[in-house]
Amino acid sequence: MIKFVTRTILFILFFFTTVPGIFAQEQGQPAPTPKEVFLAAWEENQKNLPTTVIFEKTAEPGVYNYETTVFPYKGKLKVLNIVISKDLDYYNYDLDLDDALIGLAEVELLDVDKDFRDRIYYSYNLWNEQNFLFSKAEGGEWLSDAQWEENHQDSAQNSSACAAPSPSAKYKKLLSDLLPIFIFLLIIIPLILWSRRLQKRQIAKYDLSMERQKESIEEQKRGLEIAEQSLALEKKQIELLQKLTEKK
Repeated sequence: MIKFVTRTILFILFFFTTVPGIFAQEQGQPAPTPKEVFLAAWEENQKNLPTTVIFEKTAEPGVYNYETTVFPYKGKLKVLNIVISKDLDYYNYDLDLDDALIGLAEVELLDVDKDFRDRIYYSYNLWNEQNFLFSKAEGGEWLSDAQWEENHQDSAQNSSACAAPSPSAKYKKLLSDLLPIFIFLLIIIPLILWSRRLQKRQIAKYDLSMERQKESIEEQKRGLEIAEQSLALEKKQIELLQKLTEKK
């Protein structure tokens, strides 16, 4: 029984919250324009800024009761225009805004004199940065500069994490890098060993040839010595014959 009552209540709530919206769309209720979407995001951002003390809508469209701590001001704030473009200049050049859609609320402080901005030039420019919001595409969520930077860093980290190779991919890449080196070594090492063996054989042949040349030279020396000895012996024989003939 309790479950039945609960389901009935949920169905009634769903019906009264969903059907009117569908009916309104069918009746041709216009969707909010990009500037209206930006203005709503800008209002929400202004309320949440730590420097904002008061931010309240007034009966006059585009005018707000406003107080900030960026500089001493408490009075009316009026939105003059909304600009949305990719070509807007933004002061913080550290943000990666190459593909960003930039929106700006051009505003006016109503309760100041004409020299107020010149007197607080730097703090005014710093405060004016709060009127910029950024989106990745038309119809996307509008972000402050801090939110944009955080979102961009998260996207970069996620991209790097997705791009990080798995351990198996690392091993495959390592093997693919080492394979050409391994094949090269398989080819070059046998060539080096064969070249060394051939060199050793040639050196051995050269040594053998030199040894034979030495032996040949030694034999020639011995032949010359024998020839000299023979000549000396013949000379003595001739001298002995001469002496014998002279005695006769």
